[in-house]
Amino acid sequence: MKALIIGCGIAGPVTAMALREVGIDAEIFEAYGQGAENVGSFLNLASNGLAALRLLGAHRQVLDTAIPTPRMVMWSGTGKRLGEVANGLRLDDGTVSHTVQRSDLYRTIRDEAVQRGIHMHYGKRLTGYDDRGGEVTARFEDGSEATGDLLIACDGVRSRTRSILDPQAPAPRYSGLYSFGGIVKDGNLAGEPGEYNMVFGKRAFFGYTNTEQRAWGGERQLALPAEPRASATIDTEQRAWGAERQLALPADPRASATIDTEQRAWGAERQLALPADPRASGTMDSVAESGATWWFANLPRRLGDDPESWRPELVKAFEDDANASAELIARSEVGPGLPIYDLPPVPVWHRGRVLLLGDAAHATSPSAGQGASLAIEDAIVLARCLRDGRDHREAFERYEAERRPRAERVVAYSRTISNSKAAGPVARVFRDLMLPFFLKKSASQESLAWMYRYQASL
Repeated sequence: MKALIIGCGIAGPVTAMALREVGIDAEIFEAYGQGAENVGSFLNLASNGLAALRLLGAHRQVLDTAIPTPRMVMWSGTGKRLGEVANGLRLDDGTVSHTVQRSDLYRTIRDEAVQRGIHMHYGKRLTGYDDRGGEVTARFEDGSEATGDLLIACDGVRSRTRSILDPQAPAPRYSGLYSFGGIVKDGNLAGEPGEYNMVFGKRAFFGYTNTEQRAWGGERQLALPAEPRASATIDTEQRAWGAERQLALPADPRASATIDTEQRAWGAERQLALPADPRASGTMDSVAESGATWWFANLPRRLGDDPESWRPELVKAFEDDANASAELIARSEVGPGLPIYDLPPVPVWHRGRVLLLGDAAHATSPSAGQGASLAIEDAIVLARCLRDGRDHREAFERYEAERRPRAERVVAYSRTISNSKAAGPVARVFRDLMLPFFLKKSASQESLAWMYRYQASL
């Protein structure tokens, strides 16, 4: 069996790898002429998504480029602490949710798929397909065609495949928010590394997390003793990955010390080699830059009301909040604002040999931090259903039956959060009064277990 996968974002390569695990060949066809190495800001990869990625043996490569972010602290624009919630739940090996630049996630997943022998074709914009019952042929804008047994649409919220599959499918739904994001070195905002600070401001929503010079998140300078016969140790406190580690340096300055490359709770194998010269220092390279603040903002805005420059608009939106968000944005590079969309329930997920997956079927706003994780789960479930089903029809029906209720629940939950970010003056006062109670009742680990404890199986 051969699958044609439309779209080479995150969902496409993951789906191709999942299908290969059950003996189904897959080729990917991407509309753009090149990859998405420099597209997007950063995103949350929740623990349930990492659990699904682990089934493909691809989670360690991803975690190597990410920073652990296991918790969130909520604040009002007046500086009042509203509460704290977990950002996902720890997996059985201690792995927590991570934040990763989208370009790093894309690059890592794509490269892993290529290493596994999956072919990708760029500049292949879908214009139509012919489902002949026994096979399906995709037609592309450049005049070429490709034929396979299945066509899997991983082409996102504005899926061309979805509009062909069902011309009556609902259009993407604007959330009322524009999204912005950036990374600032030496941001100097309060907060522990691994902790998201979420501010429900007076006019807009602001979130950020800090990275620190730690072995998991950037460059760490290790000072060795000047006396060549002395020894040094570095004591570590309990970190987000849940492990305590002590590094003992050898007394002999001609020797070198390493941290053994054992499996860590964050899911990566790393080795830190210290130089033989006791006056030198050792470092560990990481994609996540040390001492940086990763920030994002959601600005309520009428769709299409785009100013000549967004930075002054954002500074104005946050200037009356009791934090340094306006100051940080004032010295940040601020690109174009991106309208946030999701999808209302899509009636048709599959027909014949064609199926929608990920954002093409159930795009969610980023407020719940589940978009990438849902797509990875989809890929795992689809592969299992195709392996165990009698034919593709049964497999597609099982896939939809298993995935639709969960996906639509996440979309609805995420939209509720987005709506709270766009509250007006009266609603904002009510929100800030009620949010502490909501966090205790509806955003606790127990109440969100349905979202984070889900485990896709292959």
